[in-house]
Amino acid sequence: MEHIRIALVSEDQAYGKALGMALLHVCRAFLIRIFNRQEIEEYTGEESFDLIVWDGALPEEEPLMQGCAIRLVEKPSMVRKDFSRREFCLYRYSCAQSFVADFFEIYGRMTGRHPVNVARQDIRILAFASWEGGAGCSTIAIAAGRELCRYHQKKVLYLSLEEVESTENFFKSYRGAKSLGRYLYYLFRKQGDPMQKPMLPFLDGYVLRDEFGLEAFAPTRGRNPLRELSPEDLFVFLDSLMGSGRYDTILLDVGAALSPLDTACLELAEKVCLIGAAEGSFFREAQYMQYLICRCGEHLLDKFIKVENRVSESELLQKQTEEPADREDPILPVNVFLGKSRYFSDEKKGKRLAEEGAFQSGIAALTEHLLDPLTKS
Repeated sequence: MEHIRIALVSEDQAYGKALGMALLHVCRAFLIRIFNRQEIEEYTGEESFDLIVWDGALPEEEPLMQGCAIRLVEKPSMVRKDFSRREFCLYRYSCAQSFVADFFEIYGRMTGRHPVNVARQDIRILAFASWEGGAGCSTIAIAAGRELCRYHQKKVLYLSLEEVESTENFFKSYRGAKSLGRYLYYLFRKQGDPMQKPMLPFLDGYVLRDEFGLEAFAPTRGRNPLRELSPEDLFVFLDSLMGSGRYDTILLDVGAALSPLDTACLELAEKVCLIGAAEGSFFREAQYMQYLICRCGEHLLDKFIKVENRVSESELLQKQTEEPADREDPILPVNVFLGKSRYFSDEKKGKRLAEEGAFQSGIAALTEHLLDPLTKS
């Protein structure tokens, strides 16, 4: 996307440098130059700026510099965004992600510019589902996403369709971060004309990124707003993500739900990772599979990669050596066995999965299955 030039004016040079580095850490689309007040008053360069961020009170006479002025204020009660008067005040101590989202909103609405994207070819949508709750869909989807980013150089977005998202368990979220619900509001907001196409927001201000490169939307408090969408609206949302050119792989964490929204995700996905616990119920599995076959057709079975999760070490060794024909599986053969995952909590980075052992080696095998081209019988 195009670069946005920002002039950051502050007498506190340490604060200016810290804010500039934090903004660049969240979004590489910014070009930031730091000034103090004397430097900005004496500035005669030909370089133009899209945004001029003032740390403190605005001068009586603004310098002859093109750009929309944004003032940083000391109190949250002083925050305002008045687009008709071009008056913008943002809280000085907001998190960097909140600043990025606000900067993009102000830039987009004041200039009329929106993201110019180059869509990627052959974007892959992969779903993770189960016939029972608590089987480990979220953990496996996150682990597979990190594996794809880290070892296969994929650009991956994780989307949770749970009623209440568990995204924040795995990604460090910041107070004041712009959430998925806010992104959907801007995406589906109409500007007077009912026939107008949805406005595409800049993604940078809404997504979280872990150290492996895996991205996810900042979660919304309360119910997951994706659950409020119709299948048609979900396709519009996914189309905006695929058209962004930002990702080549999207992971849908469907879980154990079977609403029309969830079955639409399973039909849309190129492959479906079907997850069951080692001591899961065969009856529930049979009921689940019968419903999917009646609802979507038997062709859906061709997409499934069946995973048996939380297998003990002794059982894991036995299952890996026995022939597939010897396994008791009335519906689908198991493709991948996963040992029990181990994790620890990190206040800065959320839930951290152990990067060794039977679980991680199973995740590596699972990603190979996910990357294999789909073969149709």
